[in-house]
Amino acid sequence: DNEYLVSEKSQIDEIIQTKFRVSELKAREIRKSGEELESNTVDTVQITREIKKDVPFEYRIGLAEDLWSIILADTKRTDDENSFMRTCIKLIGVNDVDSAKARQAVLNRIKRHDNGKHSD
Repeated sequence: DNEYLVSEKSQIDEIIQTKFRVSELKAREIRKSGEELESNTVDTVQITREIKKDVPFEYRIGLAEDLWSIILADTKRTDDENSFMRTCIKLIGVNDVDSAKARQAVLNRIKRHDNGKHSD
């Protein structure tokens, strides 16, 4: 959505901490390295080609879920984000059904988390 909010950065940091079992500080460093890499990359195809080459399919479905969690971190989805996801998902070799399941899993987690906040 052309807005890179703190909530999205925090979600990325959390994913990195969990996936790679690193400290919050190390996760931020990794995210910042990724941001630098992305700023020097011409297009999504370059990055997704490397992902498809180096990441086994079963992990790419998890990556789809992680991407959805970042997009949904600010509680809004734009047409640009939807378009990005359709393109990215295809480029990493994940089908639309698996992407929809990944999105729904994230929405269910968000809903459970929100319900947990209000269940006093």
